[in-house]
Amino acid sequence: MTMQQIRNTIATLLIIFLGISTMQAQENILYFMGNSPQSTHLNPAIINDQSKLTIGIPLLAGQSFSLNNSFTISEITTVNQNTLYIDLDKMNEKAEDKNHLWQRYTSNLADIQWRRENDRFSFSITGNQLLNGSFNKNIVELVSKGNVPLKGKPIQTNFDVNFIHYREFALGYSRNMSEKITLGGKVKFLSGLSAIDVQKMELTLETSNNVENIEINAEGNYRLSLPKSMRLENNKINNPFDYLTTTSNYGMAVDLGVNYYLNPKIELSVSIINLGFIRWKNEAKTVSHNGSFIWKGFDLSNMKNLIGYEKEPYSDPFQAFKDSVKELVNFNEVNNPFTSGIPTYVYFAAGYSISESFKAGVVDQIMVFDKQTRNSLTLSGNLNINRIASISAGYTIIDKSFANLSVGTAIKLGPVQLYLLTDNILAINVANSNTFNIRAGANLMFGKK
Repeated sequence: MTMQQIRNTIATLLIIFLGISTMQAQENILYFMGNSPQSTHLNPAIINDQSKLTIGIPLLAGQSFSLNNSFTISEITTVNQNTLYIDLDKMNEKAEDKNHLWQRYTSNLADIQWRRENDRFSFSITGNQLLNGSFNKNIVELVSKGNVPLKGKPIQTNFDVNFIHYREFALGYSRNMSEKITLGGKVKFLSGLSAIDVQKMELTLETSNNVENIEINAEGNYRLSLPKSMRLENNKINNPFDYLTTTSNYGMAVDLGVNYYLNPKIELSVSIINLGFIRWKNEAKTVSHNGSFIWKGFDLSNMKNLIGYEKEPYSDPFQAFKDSVKELVNFNEVNNPFTSGIPTYVYFAAGYSISESFKAGVVDQIMVFDKQTRNSLTLSGNLNINRIASISAGYTIIDKSFANLSVGTAIKLGPVQLYLLTDNILAINVANSNTFNIRAGANLMFGKK
């Protein structure tokens, strides 16, 4: 394997990583959207609809998908003669010291809310899957420029990857304590399905000044909980039902919220969502490795393209390289249960009722997960047309992304309500967007408070 092949391999893995992981399920526009019972997922004290009984249609109650990364397609590609190419030089110019990638999918399997005078009770089952990753600029610089321009000094790259798949069962209660204040909360029982937590993944390369050899060091530490039902046996995946019914990874979380009317027109609210943990026991283990070797390249001077050549002189150098790589990533596995957090969201919001049917709102969301903090801010206008329809539109700042227009709508046809929303409709311009999220669902709504 030549250095060029190593660069190409790393580049391919990096592009794949960007493609599949492109963090946060913002959906801030949902917070003040009228006639929307799903707003309780952002603050259990918020009441935006007047129905006595709301039932999320099974499997259609709410599907949410989010993507976010540090690069847009146009920032890492070049078009030449109608052909799209990966442009590593452009990517190197755009890359920051730390670059992030995030993907999340949630599915409301069941969602029921019932109101009685000043009390509201709720029950929901939700599936959650997320993939969070980050990498430093050095890996991009190495792939773009190669190792020769960086000779004589070590190049350290690191990756951070966190994958988690779990299901939550939530019981909620909120109460209008007075005309001004509403308190709400949820208790969530969590069941973990699988987890991958890369606590450390570092690769260090140092090229000698005379470019005759490269010293390679690799160190990693990973926590895994991957049920046997996820593994390949005889090139076949085991019964997925066994995976979806995985037990023994349990956890808990809480949602807390308060909504306060300063006066009839101005309301202030704050909430904390998903404050909790999961204890991983099923097939839980810690995997680590730490090794190094000096690669002096291959001596191919005696290779001849002749029939009947002896295999050993040619295969030995490659076999030695393979043996060194095996030593470099000599994994040590220890069965070890572990505890992990889940993404926690904090919301601060303020609303101003301009009229009975129109409300302006501002929502600030702070997300904390895996030693990372991210922020998104949304300014919105929200129109309610009786109980028949609602329309929301706004502007959202997500981390360092400023080109995000939010829209959402809900329409009620008899007892059936359909809703659709996104915090960045401009993501339809795929080439120039690094943020995308969408949420859609259907509810059955009965009665009126």
